Amino acid sequence: MSKKLDIIKILSVAIDGEDDRTIDRIVRRIVEKYPAQAKSLLRQNALDAELKDDFFTVTSARELSKKQKTIIEGVIQKKTGKKPSLTYLINEDLLGGVVIRRGETVIDNSLRNRVNQLTEFIKQTKLGTGAKNVG
Repeated sequence: MSKKLDIIKILSVAIDGEDDRTIDRIVRRIVEKYPAQAKSLLRQNALDAELKDDFFTVTSARELSKKQKTIIEGVIQKKTGKKPSLTYLINEDLLGGVVIRRGETVIDNSLRNRVNQLTEFIKQTKLGTGAKNVG
């Protein structure tokens, strides 16, 4: 068994049964002290958890408020019929909006994605070719 998997198992045992605030504090400390290792551990943990049917990763440009998290959880619970397990990640490159992942399913409602879609649309129109729109 690799050292990484040992650490994940130890952390899993340590946080089992803890409330979300305690888990958030523990995770934040790990990320602050060991950023490179934390990213790798979180990525591995996310991959392991994706095997579960109720696991979702929600990525946003900045920290979501408690109200925003509650809304997201409520929408997912309404769609799936069961309480989801959510992990929240931050990716400042998104600019705004959220990306929700469940296994290989991705709902990309990020501002970056919308800008990219608009850019592709413009490229495929007269606007993108430099032609003047007459009419």
